[in-house]
Amino acid sequence: MPIGGMSSESSRSSDSMPEVCAENDWDNSPAGLARKQCRGLYELWDKRDSKYEDIRLQFAHNRYRTRQYYEGQILLAQRKYEQGVGCCTLRLFFSRFLRRELKNIGEKEQNAMNVLLKGETIERVAVTSKFSDREENYIIQCRTRWAKKYPATPFWYDEQEELSTSGDYDGSSVSAQSFA
Repeated sequence: MPIGGMSSESSRSSDSMPEVCAENDWDNSPAGLARKQCRGLYELWDKRDSKYEDIRLQFAHNRYRTRQYYEGQILLAQRKYEQGVGCCTLRLFFSRFLRRELKNIGEKEQNAMNVLLKGETIERVAVTSKFSDREENYIIQCRTRWAKKYPATPFWYDEQEELSTSGDYDGSSVSAQSFA
């Protein structure tokens, strides 16, 4: 199992690439192909976001369980203190012991949270890398299909990138709305 307890089996079932375009599509216009390819890109983004959410939920659950564990450790330390404070002469010794014990528990909890945070970051980076590669491959496939079907028409993704870098475009996502 990868870090965080997520099974690789569940990730395999949704790893299929969206279809770039079928030969017998009912809408053979550039706008239709752009909409279909754009939907495929949105599917990839939705899958990526779903993976992010799965990772977030898994690590939130792990953080919650870790907090519960260390709260239990704190309660145990406090009970030991209360049981040991039978006589007044030992009160000072046991209060120092309790403070030291609580400090150690706090440090261990902080270390555990740091490990969980690092694990979550590693998993998110892996998902980002994987889906970045998949998005790149999908765009290459779309561009190839587009060039075969409409060699004289500029590729819709390139037009959206030009708009987003020129400052005339106020959105950050690719849209086939302009092709309708």
